[in-house]
Amino acid sequence: MKRIVPLSLLCLCAAVLLFSCAPAADGQDMRLRKKLIATGWDQADSKRLLENLAEMEKRPFDGVVIALVGEPGERYVVRAVRKLQGKGDASIRVRWQTATGSWIAESLDQMIFCDGPADRWSELFGAVEVPEGVGRLVILLGARGQTSPNDVAWYDDVELHKLP
Repeated sequence: MKRIVPLSLLCLCAAVLLFSCAPAADGQDMRLRKKLIATGWDQADSKRLLENLAEMEKRPFDGVVIALVGEPGERYVVRAVRKLQGKGDASIRVRWQTATGSWIAESLDQMIFCDGPADRWSELFGAVEVPEGVGRLVILLGARGQTSPNDVAWYDDVELHKLP
C-alpha cells in the first residue's frame, strides 16, 4: 500500500533522525511505501528520541519534528534527496526558533532547492549559519504547486552536519 502525504501538509517537518529504509519483503522500495511524517513527541531532542526509539519504530511514520539546538554563528550543512511525481516542486526551508520554541527571524529563513530531474531521486544541498538571537534550528520539508492528489513530493535521507 502506498501512502501519499496530502497537499494540506505543505510544510512537512522532519529532521536529522530518519531511519534507513530496507527493501520490503515483496521487493518494493520502502521509499515509495511509507511516507507519512508525524509531528509530535513535543518536538523532542535527539536524546528523547533515542530513549523512545523502540516505541517510535512501532508507529507508521517515517520521521518526526526535531528542533535542534544551535548557537549563533554555528554553521551546518543540510542535505536530503527528493523525488517528484506529477506537478509541483519541493524544497527545504531552514527556519529558526528561540530557545523556548517561539518562531523568530522569518526574514532569515534559508531556502534550499534542487535542480535535478523530477522523476529520479535528486539531491538538495545547502549550508546555513545560525543567526544572532536564535536558539533552535528547524528543517521544514516543503512542497508547492501540486494540483491533485497524484502530485507528490517524496523526501529521504535528510541529514544535518555541523561544520567545524
